[in-house]
Amino acid sequence: PGGGGTPPVGMTPGAPPPRRSLPVRLRVRPASAIVGRRTRFRVIVEVFRDRGWQRAPRARVRFAGRTVRVGRAGVLRFTRRFSRPGPYRLRATFRGVRSPAVILRVRRR
Repeated sequence: PGGGGTPPVGMTPGAPPPRRSLPVRLRVRPASAIVGRRTRFRVIVEVFRDRGWQRAPRARVRFAGRTVRVGRAGVLRFTRRFSRPGPYRLRATFRGVRSPAVILRVRRR
């Protein structure tokens, strides 16, 4: 009746409940590019919240050794020319949670 008792395992009394990590999703268009040609990419970072997938403003996207912040709309646009074919990896981070890697394929002409 008093509501006391011992806290759940792993929690200290008076501490806020642990935050659950939100799944992060990364989408890239186009999914491939051609060596030597400039290609404009659109990257969307989304996080799964109570009402489903929503854009993740101010998320970070790591690509080709650089980290860039996404705008307030959750969208990043950039242009890149690749000098060699092969896979390139993109990964997003939002509030400490990393998205699965997305592979961008670069092909020969």
